[in-house]
Amino acid sequence: MSNYLAIASVTETLRLMLDKPVSQVPFSASVKTLPLDKASTAEGAFLNVFLYQVSPNAALRNADLPTRAGDRTLMQRPRAALDLHYILTAHGDDKLHEPQRLLGIAVRTLHGTPFLSHALIDEAIANDPSLAGSDLTSSPESVKFTPVALSLDELSKLWSAFFQSKYALSAAYLASVIFVEGEEAPSSPLPVKQHHVVVVPSLGPVVERIASQATPAAAVVDNQPILSTYTLHIIGRGLRGENTRVRIGDDLITPSDPIRDDLVLLPLATVPHLRAGVRTLQIVQSIDFGTPNEPHLGFESNTAAFMLAPRVTSAAFVPLPKPAIAIGVVPQVIKGQRLVLILDESPLPTNRRPLSFAFGSIAPADTSTPSIEVPGLASGTYLVRLRVDGAESSIDPVTPITVAVP
Repeated sequence: MSNYLAIASVTETLRLMLDKPVSQVPFSASVKTLPLDKASTAEGAFLNVFLYQVSPNAALRNADLPTRAGDRTLMQRPRAALDLHYILTAHGDDKLHEPQRLLGIAVRTLHGTPFLSHALIDEAIANDPSLAGSDLTSSPESVKFTPVALSLDELSKLWSAFFQSKYALSAAYLASVIFVEGEEAPSSPLPVKQHHVVVVPSLGPVVERIASQATPAAAVVDNQPILSTYTLHIIGRGLRGENTRVRIGDDLITPSDPIRDDLVLLPLATVPHLRAGVRTLQIVQSIDFGTPNEPHLGFESNTAAFMLAPRVTSAAFVPLPKPAIAIGVVPQVIKGQRLVLILDESPLPTNRRPLSFAFGSIAPADTSTPSIEVPGLASGTYLVRLRVDGAESSIDPVTPITVAVP
């Protein structure tokens, strides 16, 4: 970075940069750094460099925040990023066009070399004892010059600020970016005693789709209902890692072997807190750095969703105290889940459309045998379906339920 001498160093280096081509004109001329009012009364032909404004750099003004920790300990030196606004004025004999010739040399020089080189900065610091100790060359950014077009209104405001000066032929330039850094020494971090680096040649796992398999001998089907006894086929790329696990909810489950780079098998019976409804899963690959000898957070895949359907194992009509149907369901319902009992008339009548009824409820507690009230249900035989958080069971036509309303 650069210290408090950075602004003065830029001005002196710019003067030296312009002085070399100006000294080669066929008339006696030099480069000065005078205020505009004093430059207007000076004699001879010269090019004047005047810094008339310093402003914060809009892009980097907050790049060093925060500089202190919560206990006020200095984390890094505070650094101000600045833009310097220069106006170059040319003075001399107008009959010989000296001001215009000098300004032309300045424009040509700054257009051909619009930055300050380290060699020129070192030369300017060496020639001026007042700049001893300047470290502008250590700044991470080169100082670059950009011409600025000032409107007539801006020029009039600029020159009206100097009541004793007359207007001179001028051109404006912006120097950016200049860093001014504090002198406080930040606290040093604790030294590293041991280095533990693990290189993993992976871009991370990606889950592309999920299929299900009812039994080891059954086919793998993408769109079939997924039950809690099925095996999930997680298909993607980069799935095999040193410690590959599947996250469903808050559970981390180790999948079945073998784990392939494009396939992971997960028996849903091994998931401890499984519930019906829309479930999400991720492939998680932890990394063991050796000290301490335990897995650390590594790669995580994208989140993939699947619908886990409930399976109705039994159904019984309970007439008292209120007509209700007690249902055995796997997996068990969790308190707060939305339940919808759907009853379809069976056998199907031939002289009219079959009747279908839906009764809603909220599970009051964790249970595998929820009871849902069925007010106004007529006596008859029905096929039972249960919808849990939007996931619906299939109809079992072999075990219909008979309702006999007293």
